[in-house]
Amino acid sequence: MPDKIKTEVLGQLSEGCPKELEGREDSWAWLCAHFQAPDYVNKAQVNKGNRKKKTLLHHSDSRPFSYRMDARRRGGSKFPEIDVFGDVYVRPENELADPFM
Repeated sequence: MPDKIKTEVLGQLSEGCPKELEGREDSWAWLCAHFQAPDYVNKAQVNKGNRKKKTLLHHSDSRPFSYRMDARRRGGSKFPEIDVFGDVYVRPENELADPFM
């Protein structure tokens, strides 16, 4: 994490407990310690790197795949799995464009 952001975050954490956690300062202290722990910071950096390596992004909202498959079958698709794949995946940096296929 860049020093500028780290300083900003530490400043926000030291400002005090948010209203939602008033009366539960022990929870706030635990939360701050959790997000600053070296194990957590390491894991977050690894996950960030892994997300950058993805070649396709998943965009299907909350609608179950089974509903999408059924709709494709009713529409006469011979290969609903392929059609659904094209509906829900896009390339990185192109999230607002048409689906993958």
